[in-house]
Amino acid sequence: VFTPETANTTHYWYSFTLPRAMGEVAAQIVEQRVDGLTTPFATEDLPTLEEATTRLARPGSHRLLRTCE
Repeated sequence: VFTPETANTTHYWYSFTLPRAMGEVAAQIVEQRVDGLTTPFATEDLPTLEEATTRLARPGSHRLLRTCE
C-alpha cells in the first residue's frame, strides 16, 4: 500500500501475519518474505518511481498529467 507522506515522498507499507504459536519459525518466515519484497522494490519499483518523479518535476511536464475538470 502506498500512502503519501509529503508532496514529494510516499510510505510503502506491507505486512505479514502468522500465529504467535509458530514462534521463531514464524519470525524467520516473515524475515524471508520481507527480504523477498524489499529487493524487488529497491531494484525495480524505487528507481522507476524516482525517475517518474524527476521527469514530472521538469518544466512543461504538466502536459503529461491528466486533470479532472
